Amino acid sequence: MPELPAYQDIRNHRTQVCVLRYLASECSDEPEMRAVLTEVSERVEYNGYERFSLLFLVADSGPPRQGMYAITLPGAQAQDWFLVPIGRTGEGTVYEACFNRLAVAVESR
Repeated sequence: MPELPAYQDIRNHRTQVCVLRYLASECSDEPEMRAVLTEVSERVEYNGYERFSLLFLVADSGPPRQGMYAITLPGAQAQDWFLVPIGRTGEGTVYEACFNRLAVAVESR
């Protein structure tokens, strides 16, 4: 699986459409869903770790499910991220992905 992209690379995709596919299902033919990366939180570094979160808006396509999703950002390889539905708007369901990783891994690239 590809390494998580650098924070700034992810931030550059804000407002862009990406593709999500639910992975934690016994059904191998889960449909792809279009999502918009609506928010990228500020990156915080503390004790050698960096943390940030992402919000995705998905047009309602059935009951929201938390779990592993294959996420493809524009121009990038699919990555498996854990998403949690955190609310609904008039436009769809909002999902959140949170990241906490060693900051050294980012600096060493």
